[in-house]
Amino acid sequence: MSAETPSVPTPSPAAIMEMASAFQRSRALLTAFELQVFTVIADDRRRSSEVAAAVGSDPRATDRLLNALAAMGLLEKDGERFDNSAVAAKHLVAGRPGYMAGLGHTSHLWDRWSALTRCVRSGRPADSSEIGHRDSDWFRPFIAAMHW
Repeated sequence: MSAETPSVPTPSPAAIMEMASAFQRSRALLTAFELQVFTVIADDRRRSSEVAAAVGSDPRATDRLLNALAAMGLLEKDGERFDNSAVAAKHLVAGRPGYMAGLGHTSHLWDRWSALTRCVRSGRPADSSEIGHRDSDWFRPFIAAMHW
């Protein structure tokens, strides 16, 4: 008697495109996390210019980012003001019990994974020269990710 291998569904062209473009939503989320956009908004409706001033970013680019986050369901938009969605308010605002601090580590992994093509071509690992020089800005998100 042979063990049957479970069948793996063949992805559709739409599913392939979803896989290929998933990095765009990921990068928007991680950028907002790095800039602490969700924490700045917290429980207040804010204009994109207010968020930009608080995080030290370009107002026009911040407006585009906030609109993308609204399209992703992480922010809610009412006129010119943005507010955190319920899930963002619970998990993306620093200091809250459900805060997903480990996303900081995911952000740190971005550069490593961006080198995957080069690593596969060469058979060599990503540059690890900074490993011995990591500080608390690297370790805190790492520990938070391990805790999660």
